[in-house]
Amino acid sequence: MSLPLARFALASAAPADAVVLGRLAVHGRAAGWDEEAFEREIARSTSRVWLGKRAEGVAGAIVASEAAGQIELLWLAVDPAARRQGLARQLVGAVLAWAAERDAEVQLEVRASNAAALALYHGEGFVVVGRRPRYYADGEDAVLLDHLRPREILS
Repeated sequence: MSLPLARFALASAAPADAVVLGRLAVHGRAAGWDEEAFEREIARSTSRVWLGKRAEGVAGAIVASEAAGQIELLWLAVDPAARRQGLARQLVGAVLAWAAERDAEVQLEVRASNAAALALYHGEGFVVVGRRPRYYADGEDAVLLDHLRPREILS
């Protein structure tokens, strides 16, 4: 018998949360995400930053930004101690709900070697639309994914 996954409370990030986001970024491999980068995204009217919280504090977060009817999922990280508990799925769900409200597509890129992220995104309805060879500083490819709007699926 399996236990139900722990649920996390999602909340919008405030400027003071940039510190904890900077610490969380250490667990990810995305270059350029530091406290100042999070402060900028939190302040932008076209961006959304959600935190996944539980009693112990922030366990994960996601950053997305809108431009010209498209939402780009820019960053997602979950603390190693909170992985495999459904938080990443909840965070992606918040972005997809925001996109549905705005009738926008969601796009992202992920390292080709990040099997866990690719499985998560495929499970949430994202499809591979391309690849950027040697995109990352270490020479690894980026896989490009899109989440189609419901009306595009019906056509």
